[in-house]
Amino acid sequence: YDEAIIVDEEVTIRSEYGYENTIIRSISGEEENDLGAITINSDNVTIENLTVTNGSIGIYIYNATNVTIDGCNISLNLDGIRVYNSSDCSITNCHSHNNSGRGVRLCRSYNCRVLNCIFGYNEDNEITLNTTKHSLIENNTVYTNNSYTLCLSNAKYNIIVNNSFSYDTLGNGICIAYDGGYSEENTFYLNNFNFSADSILMQGPGQSDRHNNWNSTNPLNYTYNGSSYYGHLGNYWSEQSEEWKDSDGDGVADETSYPINGTNNVDHYPLMETKDFYTINNEEDTIPPESISNLSHTVGMTWINWTWDNPDDEDFYCVELYINGTYESCTTGEYLNKTGLQPSTEYTLSTRTRDIAGNYNETWVNDTATTENQPSDVLYVNTSGWWFSNGLFHPSSTPIQSAIDNALDNCSIFIYNGSYNGSILVDKRLNITGMGNVTITVSDPSEDYGIKLTDDHISLGHIRLNVSVGYRGIWLDYVSNCRIFNVTVNINSTEGDTRDGIYLDNSQDNII
Repeated sequence: YDEAIIVDEEVTIRSEYGYENTIIRSISGEEENDLGAITINSDNVTIENLTVTNGSIGIYIYNATNVTIDGCNISLNLDGIRVYNSSDCSITNCHSHNNSGRGVRLCRSYNCRVLNCIFGYNEDNEITLNTTKHSLIENNTVYTNNSYTLCLSNAKYNIIVNNSFSYDTLGNGICIAYDGGYSEENTFYLNNFNFSADSILMQGPGQSDRHNNWNSTNPLNYTYNGSSYYGHLGNYWSEQSEEWKDSDGDGVADETSYPINGTNNVDHYPLMETKDFYTINNEEDTIPPESISNLSHTVGMTWINWTWDNPDDEDFYCVELYINGTYESCTTGEYLNKTGLQPSTEYTLSTRTRDIAGNYNETWVNDTATTENQPSDVLYVNTSGWWFSNGLFHPSSTPIQSAIDNALDNCSIFIYNGSYNGSILVDKRLNITGMGNVTITVSDPSEDYGIKLTDDHISLGHIRLNVSVGYRGIWLDYVSNCRIFNVTVNINSTEGDTRDGIYLDNSQDNII
């Protein structure tokens, strides 16, 4: 079938004759665009047993929930499978290979599953998790000859278990923080890594300090060489396992913690043999975890901070959070700080807990809070805090940024005479004016700008900015109709790394 298919309603598309005999050949071609050979933007869709080829994307799941792709052969596309801004989707028993992009890419998605698939010889990474959370990558065979087997970028709370990863001479292992997107609290165990931990690339400064689990977080009942054991299991590392000893015969290396490419991440329970020698003895878990307790809140004018205590269940996985019925996240933390809210507005946080087996506690624990009234549309700042006119004083070590964070669009902020430290992000429509001698100094090496504007119609004036680090003094980032007046920018860098006093990036109709 030479066509590009758009699925915008609940439907099942299945070949009764196997993928070899039912071929979807996209008319869009492999050139980069937003069309898939099959594009799905409806919930509750199933695609089974098709060959999909010649698309910018083979199968594209976009803004959808509960989509299943099963038994498909996907090749000669840009990306084989792309899941974008979607949830509860399953990709099972598929073979995605010889695509010029990725084998499968999950982007801005959560609670998805990639199971029992084969990925190989895709040119730009086999599996990519980009801004993806609480998803499961299980029992897949992944091999490559010129890319990474797995890349994580801004990926959190995902489980990668029971997979086999390998590459030949020109390939690579695993890349974490791909394109600088820090990834943390992902769990890897019972995988065959047919390479050493030196092939795990922690890309970008600071990723090596982020924590990922390289062994099971809970002890497991398992069988090894005919005997039963209870304990944690890590991963098989082909280039090191022959050097380790196993005196008690439990299949886990003796007193060996295997560091991941010289970082603080460690496989504490590396396996002596490949994953196929270990059988997990799982009795079906149907019991959900207990609910959270002690849910309470504090409020401000534009923010609410909720706190709670997680249950003590050993298999507790996360707390699902909804604000006024809209999904927020699934977190292992014990707080939610929600900002950017409207004053004098009621918000309800609804929570339910989930365990590792996927059981939900259907008893919702809720809390309703109301943000404070806005006293005025004028704010004042001094070196020790900020306040609304006729409002309470709020102490702060970063008073300018705190005032901006608590202001609403079209407010005016007046900054009193004094010296202030730290970079400033202005992400709403504000009039910011210094009164007297206002000096802002930016010297922290972690900051790459002095003042950054990311919204339109911002007015900024009568400020002196001293910058000794970073790349930009004042940065106008994709904005229009902003006004910068009576501002002095001093570049004081001794290392020559500060480049621009005022930098306009894709910005127009501004006045300086």
